[in-house]
Amino acid sequence: MRILINTSTPALAVCILAMCSTVHLTSAFGSSKAPVDDDRSLASKTLFRHNFLHPIITFNSMLIGVMNKKNKVKDHYPPDERDDAKITPIRIEQRYRGTGDNAFLSKEYPKSEHSSFLTDKVRNIGLQLKRVLTLGFNYDEVFDGTGVPWSKKWEKRRALPKRPLDFMPTADAVAGVLTRGPFSVHTVNEPDTGDLILDLSDFDHLEPRDPFVPCGGIARVEKDPATGSFKTKSIVFDGETYLPGSNGYRMAQKRFLVALNNFATLIDHLTYCHILGAQNNALATFVALPSNHHLRILMQPFISFTTSVNNQLIDGLIKFSTSNVPSYTGYFIDDVKSKMNSEIKAFDVKYLDPLQRYEMHGMPTDDEDFPTVKSTADVFKMYLSLAEEWLAEFMKDGVDEHTKKYVQQLQEHTPNGIFPLVGIDSIAELEPKHVARIIATLMFTGSVWHHNVNDKTGSYLLTNDMMPTAIEKNGFPTWGTTMEKRNSIVAASVYKFYVLPRKDGQGKDKKSIGDVFRNNENISEEGNAIWTKFEQKLIKYSEEINKMPDDTKEFLIEPYDITSSIHA
Repeated sequence: MRILINTSTPALAVCILAMCSTVHLTSAFGSSKAPVDDDRSLASKTLFRHNFLHPIITFNSMLIGVMNKKNKVKDHYPPDERDDAKITPIRIEQRYRGTGDNAFLSKEYPKSEHSSFLTDKVRNIGLQLKRVLTLGFNYDEVFDGTGVPWSKKWEKRRALPKRPLDFMPTADAVAGVLTRGPFSVHTVNEPDTGDLILDLSDFDHLEPRDPFVPCGGIARVEKDPATGSFKTKSIVFDGETYLPGSNGYRMAQKRFLVALNNFATLIDHLTYCHILGAQNNALATFVALPSNHHLRILMQPFISFTTSVNNQLIDGLIKFSTSNVPSYTGYFIDDVKSKMNSEIKAFDVKYLDPLQRYEMHGMPTDDEDFPTVKSTADVFKMYLSLAEEWLAEFMKDGVDEHTKKYVQQLQEHTPNGIFPLVGIDSIAELEPKHVARIIATLMFTGSVWHHNVNDKTGSYLLTNDMMPTAIEKNGFPTWGTTMEKRNSIVAASVYKFYVLPRKDGQGKDKKSIGDVFRNNENISEEGNAIWTKFEQKLIKYSEEINKMPDDTKEFLIEPYDITSSIHA
């Protein structure tokens, strides 16, 4: 879910006034340890917070992502000549101390993506207010045994996300998330035993602030030969092994799911997808490819708003000790940055290519037992085919100098380089087939992979009794950390721009890449034909998915829902 707000001056004035009043609300509703239960006074108090305080804090988060309404995505296609001006990569350490020198952001962002002066100023005000109004630190009440972060009154007034099938009462949650759904893309097939494992033990010794407990662990899942279904075999946490049904297993399961939540959002989503994948691609594109270059024309919708959104949103996530990530994870900001730094240093770009990732993990890409793995692999092959056909048409004379510069920029700004993705050692070895694999991987990362880790995870991350971001000794989260996570999911972005036209008349005001290709005179007939062929493959794939039962579709990549870049 995304919220788009009107950035008119009166609306901003009202909201700023409301935010300032939150200081008094914070004093009035300080850190109480009373659990949320059915008591009328507590329910009313919780409802008041949800109706007033939570929207105000959410607005703080939204301000960081607000763009001037004149900067609609349709104005960014075809590539804007204003964006051919210099874009300067800077090391992430210059902006966020402790994250290291191995990743890059940009000193500025494309002129066509600039916000208005007023929007920038108000966004900065919201960012500063966020330092003192953070819910994660100001509210430590724990939930009752249900772990549900809202009163029954609130539940009636606001639609809650659909509960994932694997989080139903009779489901084996760990076996579910390791075999299907958005988190199953991280699962490793252990060749010696045939077990499926997911190792999050790096989180075991990350000490959160009081009152939270460490989380992490190694989950192991096996296939029951009698039934053919998967079941959890064990969870190991901090050297202790817990078997299903044994004393301490439910807490071990909760610790593991909390760590998976934070790995998916902090590492896979923010670090891998936003920074090391999409940001690097946007920087290299703007630095190396002129606005009329054939690769720039193809790449534009996949990088739209990437640089400006990263410049604006990451501040709200990790800039201060009370920013969004330390607020909802319970981890200290230095530990958050240190974790990012270690992942960046060890980064292998082949992880962004799903076919190579699954090969490294020993996961089959044609097995119906792993529907999300199979689906992401299927769609990636379509992206790869698009890239190969595009370059076959527009790179008939070999790799041009602009493309070489583009790939060289990626090599310099990707931790451990981009060359391992295609198995070369120098730019002199670069061939069109290598370029095709590189651009397919990066287009896929900014669109499909981001869709998987952003949109497909939402219902899991909002099922707070199963997969919160931080827990106390009782195994449940606090109200403050839950609301901080909700803010990070609901907070505003800009206009959605889809890979495919919306089906059944949905989102008539939304643009798709195909709409733009077909209605733009700067797109050649050859380019249009290649895109249309790709589009038809995706539509056919979507139609096949639509014939399937809902409990099957839930775990597949539906191309109609894919937005083109991380701006959405």
